[in-house]
Amino acid sequence: MSSIILQPSIALPLGQRILRFPLTRIVLALIAFMLPFLLIQAGSSKLFDDKLFVKLGQLTGALIGYLCYAMYVRKIEQRTATELSLRGLTQEFGGGFLLGSLMVCATVGIIALMGGFQITATSSWTVILIPLLMHLTIGLVEEMLLRGVFFRIVQQSL
Repeated sequence: MSSIILQPSIALPLGQRILRFPLTRIVLALIAFMLPFLLIQAGSSKLFDDKLFVKLGQLTGALIGYLCYAMYVRKIEQRTATELSLRGLTQEFGGGFLLGSLMVCATVGIIALMGGFQITATSSWTVILIPLLMHLTIGLVEEMLLRGVFFRIVQQSL
């Protein structure tokens, strides 16, 4: 017959308990990610008049926010930020970009087939750069906030 030896539970210090509390971790992760992003976004909006440079500044802010989040995970949560792994990045990004493009094309195609779409002018291909940078930045921020922070911490706490 085997017996189980139970070790007395050692209470964590108050500071560590506060840092392990899910709401605290969510708030700290949001600060670690959003503060650099918002500061760089505001700075690029003030420094540049050209929309392309403003959008590049916002994208840079999101990427720096990712680095700050990784430092938060390493220092506060004391783990590796596996959610930011670059493994499979090219395939997943390419697949998502292709699928999203096909969905937009299908939507526009259906609208055109129903007579609700008409080409009235054409522009240079470079006209897509600013919206593309904007949506790339929005996607990075949204994924980090929802999947990287909220869903992950809530899932771990449940």
